[in-house]
Amino acid sequence: LKYIFKHSDIITVHLPLNNETKNLIDGDLLQLMKPTSFLINTSRGAVIDEKVILKMLQEKKIAGAALDVYWQEPLPPSSPWRKLSNVILTPHIAASTRETLEKGTKTIINEMIKILGKI
Repeated sequence: LKYIFKHSDIITVHLPLNNETKNLIDGDLLQLMKPTSFLINTSRGAVIDEKVILKMLQEKKIAGAALDVYWQEPLPPSSPWRKLSNVILTPHIAASTRETLEKGTKTIINEMIKILGKI
């Protein structure tokens, strides 16, 4: 991970949140990022140390970030994240693609057919 954070221009995070991944991306890793690099998180907010990444973005230590997940959801209107010009915020919709909606709909229909078939 250290090599990735030190040499990458764009880092995307795709991890589940569990005991092993909570704050996995901590200050030690984040401080390795280049000033021109970007961080994208579409997994879970708590896998990244919020205080460190917020301060780095406020101080322009990295170029920017795109976040679809937060440490507190929904993101409060008074959140300091909303004041940053180098951050793109989306409302936890990264998985809301046509494909996932179709798959979810098919799964629900198939489960309903199974249940109704037992009546």
